[in-house]
Amino acid sequence: MYRSQILNILFLAITVSMTSSLQAETIWVDTVLDSAGCPCTFGSSCCSLRNAIAVASPSDTVTFKGLSGSTIELNGGELFIDKNLIIDGDLDNDLSPDITITTSTESRIIKIDNALLVTLDGLTIFGGKPAPALYGAGISIGTGGITSKGC
Repeated sequence: MYRSQILNILFLAITVSMTSSLQAETIWVDTVLDSAGCPCTFGSSCCSLRNAIAVASPSDTVTFKGLSGSTIELNGGELFIDKNLIIDGDLDNDLSPDITITTSTESRIIKIDNALLVTLDGLTIFGGKPAPALYGAGISIGTGGITSKGC
């Protein structure tokens, strides 16, 4: 009986550890730069939107710190989202966009593919141009869904 209790406690500890590691995280974008030089690592003072999307795990939230009213101008092509994700640009929760995303290149802004659900909240998507014979200048949705709030 003692061995059974130890195994039950061990199983419970492993389950709690696995569950806590699967909780959604918040990733803070703190620069308008569209740069691969902003790694979004813990303690980093440079996290771009592009890199925040890349390092996010499914169901994480990407939001913005100190950037209310800012414009992020993409120069590295479209932002590719292939996982469930929330991008929250409504920084003061007034249902109005606080972040604008645009592009300086001949590309679309966001491509969503292989995601079950992406939520865009409080963002203005401005400009963008699809490649010839493709769709979605601002946002292209492949196999996935999108919820738009306050955009």
